[in-house]
Amino acid sequence: DLSVLNQRLVTAATCGTSGALIGVVLFLYGRRRLGMSSPDAIMVSLLTVFGTIVFPYSTILMTHVPTALFLLLSVVWLPERPLAAGVSAGLATACFYVCGAAAVLLAVILWSCSTWRKALRSAVGAFPFAVLLGLYHLTYFGSPWRTALQASPFTDRALMFGVLQLP
Repeated sequence: DLSVLNQRLVTAATCGTSGALIGVVLFLYGRRRLGMSSPDAIMVSLLTVFGTIVFPYSTILMTHVPTALFLLLSVVWLPERPLAAGVSAGLATACFYVCGAAAVLLAVILWSCSTWRKALRSAVGAFPFAVLLGLYHLTYFGSPWRTALQASPFTDRALMFGVLQLP
C-alpha cells in the first residue's frame, strides 16, 4: 500500500534521522567540548540512543525525537553560536509547545552567564518561529494565544476532566 510506504519514508526521514543525529551530536560534544575519549563518547552516544526511549520513538512518527534533537542542538550551540541556538530552540518550540519554556530558560541562562548581546541573538533566532506559530494559531484557532490543545475535543465540560465519561 502506497500510504504505508509514505508513512515509513516520512518516519525514517524525520524521526529516524533525528534519532541518529542525537547520537552524533552527543559524540561530537563529548569529544570536542568535554574532552572525552572516543570509546567513552561512543558509549554515551549508544547508551543514550539505545538505552532510552530515543530509539523506540525514532521508529514511529512522533514529534518527540526531532524536538529532542533541536533542544540538544540549542544547548550545544548556546555558548558560541547563540543565533543558531535560538533558531534551534524556536524549531523545538514549533514542534512541541512545552519547549517554549526551555527556550526561555536557555535565554535566561545565556543572559546571566554571558552578555545580553548573546541573549538577544538567541531571542532573534527564535523570534521568527514564535511569529509563525502565532500566525498558524490565528489562522486555525482564531487567536495567536489559543493552542491546538485548547481547541481539542478534550475540553468538553460535560466530561470529567474534559476527557472521562462512563462507558
